[in-house]
Amino acid sequence: MPTFFLAALLLVLGLVVPATTLANSPLANSVLPSSAQVAQLAADPFWRVLLYYQPVHGGYVSQATQSDFFLSPQGRTSPAAELQATLQRWLGETSPAPDTSVSCRFPARISWLRQRLGITPEQHAEAPCPALETWLAAINPAQATLVFASAYLNNPSSMFGHTLLRIDTPDQSESAPLLAYAVNYAAETRESNGIMFAVKGLTGGYPGGFSILPYYQKVKEYNDFENRDLWEYQLTLSPAEIHRLLQHLWEMRGIHFPYYFFSDNCSYELLGLIESARPGLALRQQFPVYAIPVDTVRVVLAQQGLLKAMHYRASSATRLSHEVAHNSQAVNDAARQLMQQPDAGTPGLSPVEHAQAQETAYDDLYYRYLSRQVPADSTPPLLRALLVARSQTDVPDQRTLPPQPAVDPANGHATSRIGLDAGDDAGRGFVGLDLRPAYHDLLDPPGGYVAGARIDFLDTGLRYTPKTEQLRLEHFTLFAIDSLSPRNDFFKPLSWDGAMGLREEPLDASGHFSHSDRHPVSYAEGGAGVSIAPAEGMLCYGQLQANLEASPALKQGWQDGFGPRLGCLAASQQSQWQLELGSLYRHEQQVWESHALLGWQYQLNPAQALRLSLSVTAENSQRAGTGSLVWLYYY
Repeated sequence: MPTFFLAALLLVLGLVVPATTLANSPLANSVLPSSAQVAQLAADPFWRVLLYYQPVHGGYVSQATQSDFFLSPQGRTSPAAELQATLQRWLGETSPAPDTSVSCRFPARISWLRQRLGITPEQHAEAPCPALETWLAAINPAQATLVFASAYLNNPSSMFGHTLLRIDTPDQSESAPLLAYAVNYAAETRESNGIMFAVKGLTGGYPGGFSILPYYQKVKEYNDFENRDLWEYQLTLSPAEIHRLLQHLWEMRGIHFPYYFFSDNCSYELLGLIESARPGLALRQQFPVYAIPVDTVRVVLAQQGLLKAMHYRASSATRLSHEVAHNSQAVNDAARQLMQQPDAGTPGLSPVEHAQAQETAYDDLYYRYLSRQVPADSTPPLLRALLVARSQTDVPDQRTLPPQPAVDPANGHATSRIGLDAGDDAGRGFVGLDLRPAYHDLLDPPGGYVAGARIDFLDTGLRYTPKTEQLRLEHFTLFAIDSLSPRNDFFKPLSWDGAMGLREEPLDASGHFSHSDRHPVSYAEGGAGVSIAPAEGMLCYGQLQANLEASPALKQGWQDGFGPRLGCLAASQQSQWQLELGSLYRHEQQVWESHALLGWQYQLNPAQALRLSLSVTAENSQRAGTGSLVWLYYY
């Protein structure tokens, strides 16, 4: 090669590709990227998506920490250095062995660079990647479906819900997607200590990583074991976009990020995967502080034309509850007997009712078997006997699917809320400001949320009293959780609650109950009991509560309490109300402290509501009452 031609070639390349690699490069006689092109590519937002770069102090840092995710020693902090190293390695490769090339390790990066630079296979041959091709062929992608699993309060990492991505095959129907594959991002841990699990999950103490597994395994876990309804949102991603997404998923093998329950969690990282499918999407930047799964679903579906169809998959518990609710009491009584004796008679029942009893008996026993509530060895013979008995009843299948709820999670109220209130506290008027980052309480609109579930985090209320010219912290809720699951003939769940925070209590400076003075106390409380649903849209609960409070205003610095809590909730299309009564026996003072609460909320539109709240606290003959009217805005 003439010396002047080689010098001109290096000048065009701008020292991006060293001479030693270009000597044997198939691109020696083609147009190579200039320094300006390299700089432009390194600044492209999609390059930052593929490398998980985040802006930090005027520069960039990748979430990935493993060195094998980068080709440049400066790759974690320099998008330009990583792109330059990638071009050097890729363009310098000649006839690499199968599965050893940089394009086999990072197929999404190289495919994007090839497209942006207009480099054809004739100019630079595509390297053989049989392992990648075999993997892609096994998945056989054609469609992508974003799946939201409803909240599961018994697991801290899933109490806000969970998202995953299903990869559908070309011949797959919505009625039979179980053989598809699901892409999941989760914390990798075997921690059994609940406190340690929560601490590490909040502080990034666990590694998080992507996995891909058969969808039926996740359906079994969520639908059957954890009783979580699934909402499946089919996206309009093209086959080429899904192919790019899977190429990027291949790049993420063995790569871990620190997992945080409230920020870099399952849903946040799944957004990055969707961004890798369609250049131009900017989903994660809408969650600079925290990412709640249902909010990430809303952001995805808010993209113009990205939603193709929606499908609701009721959990085993939801299906069985629907079945039980539509049976007569006689049918349910007979079903309970058949679970013990599959060949028992059902006198007084018609053939159709007999079939209903057999089906309910089988469905309930199978549900209990899957959720490990019955012995694993003696239950299968009972299930087989029930199937045999049902096959001998010449009546068509009587099961009906539960109707899809009127509001799906993506269309429920926004999870953040601000409130402006005015009211009266012991004869003193006040105005207030309330800010709640997350998530849902018992008077919020129930559509799209788990019935009877409350999850409040960091709810903060300030009050200003013009008469005394005081601005006070009226309450700060670290967390407050209610799980009010109603019982029926077959399900006997435990209802429970727990809360921690700070609030003002009716106390004077000496620690005595006062109808006019208020002092802040720190508190921790919780309880357990039962709930029932006496009518459609109504829920009543009864619990035994334990309470512990601490404050310098209390005589001994602290006080405990134990007693009942009773209440009812009701909801209509536009309003919700709550009535609650409770008493705590204060052991140190040997007195009963009683509470009454009446709350009513009227929804003005999807984003705004008015809430009326009246509360009374009494001890012996003294009473302290507060009333307020609040304007709420959900965002």
